[in-house]
Amino acid sequence: MNPIILNNLPNILGFIAISLFVFILIREVICWYFKINERVQLQKEVIYNQELLFKLLSHRMKK
Repeated sequence: MNPIILNNLPNILGFIAISLFVFILIREVICWYFKINERVQLQKEVIYNQELLFKLLSHRMKK
């Protein structure tokens, strides 16, 4: 393997680790700003309520 790459390996790995940390941090800020996490939670609640309503209606139709 190239000795230049081996000598710079700690720097390369450090850069990748810092880049990954910054990406995760920016993603969290964007999700918070646009309230994406809240929207996902609300959509899950809507799906749950629709499934419950469907079960209740299908049970009532069987009678």
